[in-house]
Amino acid sequence: MRDWLEPYAETITQVVKVTEYDDAAKMFFLETETILEVRSYVDDVDAPFASSIKYEKFSTPPPGKKSASFTFLRINDKPDGSGFAVGDSINRSFVTNIPAENLCKIEYAINYWIQEKHEENTYTPVRYTQKLALKVENRLMNDNLVVELWTNNTPRRVIVGHSETRDLVLQENMKPGMRVYNFNVSLERAAAQEEVLKPQPVQLTAKVLQQPAETEILTPTEGRPPVRARSKPRKAAAKQKRTEGETS
Repeated sequence: MRDWLEPYAETITQVVKVTEYDDAAKMFFLETETILEVRSYVDDVDAPFASSIKYEKFSTPPPGKKSASFTFLRINDKPDGSGFAVGDSINRSFVTNIPAENLCKIEYAINYWIQEKHEENTYTPVRYTQKLALKVENRLMNDNLVVELWTNNTPRRVIVGHSETRDLVLQENMKPGMRVYNFNVSLERAAAQEEVLKPQPVQLTAKVLQQPAETEILTPTEGRPPVRARSKPRKAAAKQKRTEGETS
């Protein structure tokens, strides 16, 4: 009976922004934002709602780089507390009310580093969820991302180009404890630009011949004008691929 009285998530929208890559540490920096809309099964009265936001096993950031952080929490568009730096986990609790015949909107943002091929990016809901959407934004300077994604035990491989946003997951009717997705991110370097030799202008020297009719005629120097041999363009450098891993 208690499960039927628990609030449920009408929608969850998650946006993962890949903003930085540390080549020495082989790590990505992710900025994540989540919007959670919660309703009560008993919708004709206000319903208390107490919950917490939990993340575990954050990776240690590369030397000299910013640490993981809980950036903000908003409840029905109003700030709740302040942001803070975190160590290897987050457990941020909050208490609010779900208005009668209405929903409660929870928004929060978390930033953290993930390693290549050694961590999992997974999501498991703690309450019944009607609909979940996951988007990935590529905000790196020039590189493409390769996202390897598992939903319903089915693998997919998605390319997220430079400055692109891709919808990766749209799933409905998820039970508590169900692993909805698991993904890792790889870096696909942009192809090196092809080097082309710039042609140099060919200069023709001329001599003036005086004609009886006082006409000046310009003629090329004896022999054929010099012709510059074209060099073949260098082949583009091979694309480098780095495989990025998973985080919880």
